[in-house]
Amino acid sequence: MCNAFLPRVIKQFLAAARAIAELEEQVRAAAESRPARAEVYPHPIAFNVLPQVDAFLESGYTKEEMKMQNEGRRIMHHPEFCASVTCVRVPVYRAHSVAVSAEFSRADFGGTGAGDSGESTRFGAG
Repeated sequence: MCNAFLPRVIKQFLAAARAIAELEEQVRAAAESRPARAEVYPHPIAFNVLPQVDAFLESGYTKEEMKMQNEGRRIMHHPEFCASVTCVRVPVYRAHSVAVSAEFSRADFGGTGAGDSGESTRFGAG
């Protein structure tokens, strides 16, 4: 691992550890009918979702949302792929997940074979 990369990884790990500790404390506070304190994030995160993941860009999307679109372009080998993406952070203890619902038209991918008349295909993943 590169020495320049290591401080960033440690910083991210420590931020995640603080967020998990805050989540645990807010869950305890709710169970004990106490008010939750928010320190890591601007609002309590227990039993909430955070609607903004990363900074907003000029397009109105966040960096995380654009990352999802760019990953779609890379994975599908389709540089013109466009998506309407919404990212929210769901506070959980030890997980990372992505839920995708997508609809494609074969015409979008330049289909030329039999059955490529522009019919659409739906995909769902979670």
